[in-house]
Amino acid sequence: MIMKTKTTQFLGFLIVISILFFTSCEKYESPYAQQEKLRLENERNQVDTTDWHDKYDNGGSLTNDIDNTNELLGTKWVLTEYRVGFGPIQHPYDTIYFRTSNTYNVNDGGARSYTLSSLPSSTNKELTLNYFFTFGGSHYSGQIGGTFIEDWQMNNVLFTDLQNNGIQVQAFFERIQ
Repeated sequence: MIMKTKTTQFLGFLIVISILFFTSCEKYESPYAQQEKLRLENERNQVDTTDWHDKYDNGGSLTNDIDNTNELLGTKWVLTEYRVGFGPIQHPYDTIYFRTSNTYNVNDGGARSYTLSSLPSSTNKELTLNYFFTFGGSHYSGQIGGTFIEDWQMNNVLFTDLQNNGIQVQAFFERIQ
């Protein structure tokens, strides 16, 4: 019995000594590692005061407009007829009012978004009507002639459904205001 307690005490003593020995050892760190550690610490503490938005005139927004003018702003148009694919000709006579440079209303309904952008190497414009419910509620995009405002009409515009490019709509608009 005495032998067991002395052995137990001795093992406990060895465990305590080994714990103290291994936890009190310092890891050797080379001067190069210390310099690298300081360099990384300095990099983390530096604050970048430049803002990427400052490098652009328009706050970083990209536009397709070359001259940033929107001829549709404030105009009203009537959709006189359209045809989906080879289907029958429809005559809805819906009134489209382009209220702002990027929103329109159909028959004084809710505001929807649109874009009018210049096409590279062309006098044509691209008109995209988002959520245009007359054609089916999807997003439709088509090319219109560059003089459509002066002509007071958009004739034979082929709109493509942006969510299903197999659907095309041939449309005719007349300007009323």
